[in-house]
Amino acid sequence: MHFLILAVICYLLKTMCMSNTVDLYNFKRFSSINDKMVIQPTIFHIYCNSRIRCLSRCAVSQGCVSAFYSNGSICEGHSDVYGGNSHFLVFKPGIVYHVSKDQAESLCETIGYTWNSALYICYKLHTDPKLGSDAKAQCTNDHPDSRLLLVDSDVIYDFHLKIMETYQTTTVYVQGTRSNGSTFVDDDGQTMTYFKWEVGEPHPDGSYLRTDEVTLKQETSSGWFSYQYICRHYGISPLVV
Repeated sequence: MHFLILAVICYLLKTMCMSNTVDLYNFKRFSSINDKMVIQPTIFHIYCNSRIRCLSRCAVSQGCVSAFYSNGSICEGHSDVYGGNSHFLVFKPGIVYHVSKDQAESLCETIGYTWNSALYICYKLHTDPKLGSDAKAQCTNDHPDSRLLLVDSDVIYDFHLKIMETYQTTTVYVQGTRSNGSTFVDDDGQTMTYFKWEVGEPHPDGSYLRTDEVTLKQETSSGWFSYQYICRHYGISPLVV
């Protein structure tokens, strides 16, 4: 009898461990829906003390493709995916929202973007050259959560160079603007600190940021020249626990 009880306990622990390490990574966070909850019918509404448990519950619930989680409190599973501009969303502090990886990839393809399964990045290279301001506007026209690609790490820098190499692009615009010679800021107004400057850069007169097709280094730009550009859907981002 004691052996049987021990075997059952070991099985349950193994199942929990698998849920913690496997099911969690079937979901990706939609950062555009922080601090929001949806007022729609749910598949389930439970009290849950772990985000891992919440996402695991969605993974095993039929029809569940997204989940809202309030730290140490409520977990809600839904059969629909909600965008940042959905009129069903209401403000609720402390909420994070996740969508199954398959659904995230599907949404990416729906708007004509490409899904990078290694980095979980939804992006599009626009090969029709535009001015700096027009390139920024086109990304937002693609989707409200889309922006010019923000190059803020070695991983993203190598990623966008690979795109340029694969598609043999010309110079591309990336995210970053400044005014009156000030520091570059991203689209959220945060000061940028990561750069791979070309020799002699940054030039004091450039208001936009671009990557040169020959040197593959970053340069400032007036924005008055038309270049290709890379957009990224920022509503889908890697899950951070």
